[in-house]
Amino acid sequence: MRIRTLAPGRIIGRPGSLPFTLIELLVVIAIIAILASMLLPALNQAKERGKRTVCIGNLKQLGVGVNMYLADYDEFYPVMYWNPDLLRWEPPNLWWRGELMPYINQNETFICPAPGLACQPRTYNTCNYIYSIYLSPQLYSIGAGAPVSTGRKLKSIKDPEERYLFADSWADSNWGVDGSTMVYPPLPGHPWNGNPNEDRLDYRHAMGLVAGFCGGNVSWRAVGQVLASKWWVGWTP
Repeated sequence: MRIRTLAPGRIIGRPGSLPFTLIELLVVIAIIAILASMLLPALNQAKERGKRTVCIGNLKQLGVGVNMYLADYDEFYPVMYWNPDLLRWEPPNLWWRGELMPYINQNETFICPAPGLACQPRTYNTCNYIYSIYLSPQLYSIGAGAPVSTGRKLKSIKDPEERYLFADSWADSNWGVDGSTMVYPPLPGHPWNGNPNEDRLDYRHAMGLVAGFCGGNVSWRAVGQVLASKWWVGWTP
């Protein structure tokens, strides 16, 4: 009777197949690991591009809603401003989102799918975008607690393709940019400059943000491209 023997370090394969050495198996595993490490960043980038595409679509829909609002209100932008006497955004319980809801009644339009960089946990369900208060400035005050704002007219915007309307924000809130320090670029490793009220924007899309402009265009802007002067004429930096 003939007895089959194995060479040292070899593994029996199927009948009729050549056996693999342990070294060969380790090489194959190493190659798979290298390919996986190469594909993972590409997969993450593809996911980010998908989220950015959804965010761009949201801001385009918000822009359409604003244009419909302009058509109904003699080309005045939605009213929202900070009341320094009552320490709240006006109009109360409405804000800019409430004024757009007759034109955009889907909650998903106000939610960015990308995770934020800043302080709040990912339980957003209200609004991840911020409004430019330049479009609805507080004009004057009639006694305590009664500031007045009428909004700006579309024709008063001289550079609509560069004038911010909405942008990614770190908060889950219907708030606005109403100060030049609120658009400072974040410090390295930090979503804002040590104070959540200083930088209200969130650069959650590959260290950039998605923004909608008064001209109806939507684009991605890197941190260094977001200028305070494009939120309010005369603001610096």
